[in-house]
Amino acid sequence: MKAIFTAAIVAVSVLLSAVTATPVSSAPPKTLLQADMLQLGANDPVCGYVYNRFTTEYWGTIYGSKFDTKTNAEGMSLTCNKCVLMHGKKSVKVKIVGMCEGCGENAFEVSKTVLQALTGKTSNPDGVDDIPWEFVDCEAKVTLVLGESDVAPGLPSQPASNSALRRRAPKNKSSSGNKDSSVSAAGPFSGKLTWYDVGNDACGTNSKASEMVAALNKPQYGNVDKVSPNCGRCAKIKGDKATVVVRIVDACPECKFGSLDLSKAAFKKVTKADGEAKNISWSWVDC
Repeated sequence: MKAIFTAAIVAVSVLLSAVTATPVSSAPPKTLLQADMLQLGANDPVCGYVYNRFTTEYWGTIYGSKFDTKTNAEGMSLTCNKCVLMHGKKSVKVKIVGMCEGCGENAFEVSKTVLQALTGKTSNPDGVDDIPWEFVDCEAKVTLVLGESDVAPGLPSQPASNSALRRRAPKNKSSSGNKDSSVSAAGPFSGKLTWYDVGNDACGTNSKASEMVAALNKPQYGNVDKVSPNCGRCAKIKGDKATVVVRIVDACPECKFGSLDLSKAAFKKVTKADGEAKNISWSWVDC
């Protein structure tokens, strides 16, 4: 009897060893889509949001082939207000607020806040390539799939009543809350002239360097996240080289009252200076 009992124990031990040694098949790693992330550009009203290159929300626009042509009862694409989880230095949950018409295949436009989280840079990067992403539930908790150690704040921490979730007013660019005494004041004003690379304007346009356009200083522009009442107005600048009329298409957040940031063409035409011109006078005029 003892020999039989011992043999049984040995048999069970061998069986357990075999079970323990059998490798457990793990699920294959999740394969995510990859896309290039570019700086968010001018407003596209397809989802009803107002945004521009100064937007700091966790927002983005998605490339065309991923933008659903089916619409809801309000006539908006079913892709509007969906969320994607992007994985870089940090994982970021981003709300889709439009379609990126100018993007190539596999490219998003995202706010500078998203780019900063994805790259880990405090500066404002132009973009980043080959970022893994996936569609996720906007309300669900983030589940990391790439072993990131940190998660950017993203949408879950933002209240639904956040005033930044502005809706575009029908048939009109939203400029509510952006009133300024400079709208009625004709001038003259005095300040510094500089130039910059135009495009993706805060006024919702997309200007070119060859156009006679300018960005208005923040004190006279108002809230740079909104379309200013001064957008589209014309300013007559008296320079040391010529007198030039420019159209306001953008905001210059770092410019002081009275200063203008011009397109390269306008700057070269109005002044002989290289980088900046000081104490330049200008006034509002009819376009």
